[in-house]
Amino acid sequence: MKKPKLVLLFLILSLSVGGAFVSAGANTDNTTNKTYSSTPHTLDEGQYHLTFNEDNLSFTVYDDVNDRTYYSGRRVEDDGVNTSTWKAFLTDGLTVGYFSDNRLIQRSYTLLNGESTFMYTENSVTMAINLKDIQVSLMMKLTLDNKGVIAIEIPGEEIKENNPDLAVLTHIIPYPCISSSYDLVPGYIFIPDGMGAKIDLSTATTATRPYSQRVYGDDIGIFGQNGVLRLASGSPVKKIPFPIYGVGYENEGGALSLIHKGAEYASINAVVKGINRLNYNYAYTQFNYREQYFKYVDKAGNGAMSLMKDRYTYDAELRVKLLSPGVTISNMARMYQNYLVKEGVLHKVVEDTASFPLRLQYLIAENKTNIFGNQEKIVTSFKKIEEMANTLTSDHNIPLNLSVRGYQKGGYSNTSYSAFDFAGSGADKAYRRISEIEGVNKLSFALDYALILAKSRGYAEGDIAKTISNQGVYDFDELTYDNDANLKKRVLLNYPKISKKLNLDQKELTKRVNDGVAMDLENFASTLYSSHFGYVASRSKVISDYQTLLSEAKVNVNLSMPFDYLLPYAKAITEVDTNHSGFYIALEEVPFYAMVISGFIPLYSRPLNLEYSRQQILRLIDYHIYPSFLLTEIDAVELFNTDSRYLFSAMIDAWMDRIIETYNFTKDAFNAIRGARVIGREKLSKDVYKTTYDNDVEIIVNYGTSEFTLGNITVPAEGYMVR
Repeated sequence: MKKPKLVLLFLILSLSVGGAFVSAGANTDNTTNKTYSSTPHTLDEGQYHLTFNEDNLSFTVYDDVNDRTYYSGRRVEDDGVNTSTWKAFLTDGLTVGYFSDNRLIQRSYTLLNGESTFMYTENSVTMAINLKDIQVSLMMKLTLDNKGVIAIEIPGEEIKENNPDLAVLTHIIPYPCISSSYDLVPGYIFIPDGMGAKIDLSTATTATRPYSQRVYGDDIGIFGQNGVLRLASGSPVKKIPFPIYGVGYENEGGALSLIHKGAEYASINAVVKGINRLNYNYAYTQFNYREQYFKYVDKAGNGAMSLMKDRYTYDAELRVKLLSPGVTISNMARMYQNYLVKEGVLHKVVEDTASFPLRLQYLIAENKTNIFGNQEKIVTSFKKIEEMANTLTSDHNIPLNLSVRGYQKGGYSNTSYSAFDFAGSGADKAYRRISEIEGVNKLSFALDYALILAKSRGYAEGDIAKTISNQGVYDFDELTYDNDANLKKRVLLNYPKISKKLNLDQKELTKRVNDGVAMDLENFASTLYSSHFGYVASRSKVISDYQTLLSEAKVNVNLSMPFDYLLPYAKAITEVDTNHSGFYIALEEVPFYAMVISGFIPLYSRPLNLEYSRQQILRLIDYHIYPSFLLTEIDAVELFNTDSRYLFSAMIDAWMDRIIETYNFTKDAFNAIRGARVIGREKLSKDVYKTTYDNDVEIIVNYGTSEFTLGNITVPAEGYMVR
C-alpha cells in the first residue's frame, strides 16, 4: 500500500455511474473489527486511503491513482483565524448546538472536552463520542467506499443526554468544512433554493448573512401564525425541494453532499469569504433535534419563546461524493438523477415520440359574496372549453392536456370538503365529451387537499392540523402573496381529512366521468408540516402518510413541484416555479430541479398569462418546462370581489392568439428533446446558454437583445436554436 499523501480524494467523473451515493453506507463482509488507540489511523478502500485523526475527528483522503488529496476541514495555518471557537469549527469533525443556562450555545468537539473510543474496519471507523463538558454522548460512523463516497451516520437511538439539567441537544453538524476553500477562488457553491441557485466564489459577495434554510421549508407546525406571518412579510423564500448541495472548483476537487436520512429535520447552510469575519467558503448540513417556538399563555395571544421539551429521534446520514476539478452543476444534477433512479424514486413516464402537449387549465366556478350570502358563479362554460379545445386540436394541430379547478359545487372559494357535486348543470356529460375530443391527451381535476381557503365548507376544527402551541396551522398564498394580518385565509387540513376527501373525489370522478381522469393535487406535494394535537404526526410520519395515500390512489396524479419523496407518484409536475429566492449570497439562477426531472416526468409552468414575456418563454425552453395557462371565459373585472381576483388577465378570447403563438414558437425545441435527459449545460456568453441532451440535440437560448454568433452558430436576439 502506498503511503497516503495530504491531497484530496479524486472521483472519476463518469456520468454513467448511477450508484454515486448508494453503496457508501455498507461495509464489506470480509472485514474484521479491531480497536486501535493510535492516531492517526488509515482506512483503505481500493485506490482510496482515508487518514483519520482521533484527536479532533478530522480526516484527509488520498487517491493514489491520481495523486490528489482532499481535506475534511481547515488546511491553511496563517488564515487569520485567532479565536479557538472558529478554529475548532473549521477543523473538528463534529460541532453541536445545545441549550444550557437559558441560552443556545454552539461548540465543537475539542472545546467540549470530547473523548471517544474507536472501532475500525478496513474502510470504516465507528466513534463512541462523549462530550464531557455537557454530558452528551452519541455514535458517529465514517465509511469510505471504492467509488469515492464517504458516508457519515449518526444513529438517533444512540444520542444520550446524560444530565438534562446541565444541557440538552438542539442540533448536530458533522464535518461542516469538507472541501472548504480559502479566500476568493475560481469555484462555486450550488444550493437547491427553489429551481436552484449558484454562489460565485471568485468574486466578493455583497451579502452580510450566510445562507441557511430548512430542507422542504420551515415547519409551520412549529412556527405557528407568528412565524408564518414573518415568512410572508415580503416575497416568500423558495423552499428546498431536494436534500442535496455541492461545492465545485476549477482547479481542485469539490464535494456533492446528499442528506440520505433525516432530511426532513435538516438545514442546508453556506458561507463565503467576508461573512462571519472569516475568509473561508464552505457548505454544511445541520441536523436539528429541538426547536424554539412561541408558546401562548392566554387567548389574547400573549406568550414567550420556548424550547421543545422532547428531542426528535431519527437516524441521520450524510453521503459525500468528492469530485474532480471542473465539475459543473449539470454534472451534479445528472449524478443526483442517477441516484434517484437507482433508489426507485424517479421513473420515466414521458412518451419519447409524442408531440409535447400544451396545458390549459380553466377556472369553472367561483364564489361571490353578496347581500344574500354566498353565490356560486360560473366563470367558464363547458361549451367554451369544448369550442376552444376543438379549435386548437383540429385547426392548429395542438395536442392538449386540459385541467379544471373550481369544478365542485360552491366554486373555487367555497368547495365542500365533506361532499362531492359538480358546479354547473350537465357537468357529467360535458366532461365526458371534453375527454373524448381527439387531441385531448388528458383531462384532470385540480383541488387543493392541503392548504385550503378557510371559508371552504365541510370541515371542522378537528380536521385542521395543530401547531405545537395548539393553534390551527395556517399559511399564506404563495401565488397571490395574500398575507392578511390574521393569516387565516388558508388552513391546513390534517391527513385523515385529506385522505377521506381525496378518496371520495377519485371515486366520484371515475364513476361520473371515466376511468381515465387524472387529479391535480395543488400544494399537497410541496407542503410538509408536523401536527401536535388530534392528528399527532412528526414530519417523518406526514411523509409516510402522504406516500401511502398516493401509492393507493386509483387515478393518475399530477403534483405541483413535489419534494423528492413524492416523485414516484407524479405523472406530471405542474406549477413549476422557474425562480430562486434571490438572496444576495446566491444571485445566479440554475435550473437544477428541471435538469434532474428532464426526460422522466413532464414539467409544466405556472400560469404564463400571469407572467407572460418573451424572456419567460425563453426560460421555459432553456429549462425544458412546457407552457401552461390558467383561463376564464369572463372578464377579470367580474372576479374582483372573489378570491380569484389575482387573475387580472385570463379571458380566453383575449389570450387565444397568444396561446397559439406560444405553442408554435416553442414546439421545435420541445419536440426535439421530448423524453431526453440533460447531460450538460454551459454558459456561452452573458446572455446565452447551451443545453446538451442525451439524444444528441443541443438547445441554445439567447436571452440578449443582440444576435449571438460563435463559429458556425448564429442565434437570433431573444431567440433559440436547435441543432
